[in-house]
Amino acid sequence: MALFGKRRRDELGRGAWRHDHDRFGRAVDRFYAIVGGIDTDRKPDGTCASREALAALTGDLGQAADRVHGICVRAERLAPTDGMALPGGAPEFMDVQRNLSRAATAVAQAAQAAFMVRAALRTGEPADAEPAVRAVREALDLVDRAERLLNTGD
Repeated sequence: MALFGKRRRDELGRGAWRHDHDRFGRAVDRFYAIVGGIDTDRKPDGTCASREALAALTGDLGQAADRVHGICVRAERLAPTDGMALPGGAPEFMDVQRNLSRAATAVAQAAQAAFMVRAALRTGEPADAEPAVRAVREALDLVDRAERLLNTGD
């Protein structure tokens, strides 16, 4: 396991791309934890369509996390960093990094919205998963955009 961890650390470097990768991963992990906890909060007599809608998004986020990993590994190869600044400003990579950062923020917002669903279900209030669904869709669009920018920047 340590060998795998070392390999992953080396391929992502220690700078901006590592930061973007880890930030997105933490947001996805948080979303998973919140959605996974909804079952335990649900009232036994109620259905949970909101939970089903949120659970359906976890697979999409898992695939997006794999794509973010690939984007960051490739970006590290093309523009290696040791700090938070891209080498020489690397303007062609700034939009890639900006989109990854915004994608992580959107996933964090989705986790926050999912927690609101969880809290509503706990109190028996109506729960609306749509804000979380919108935030995840935005995150997926931003990952798509970052991937396209990296591919056209070659």
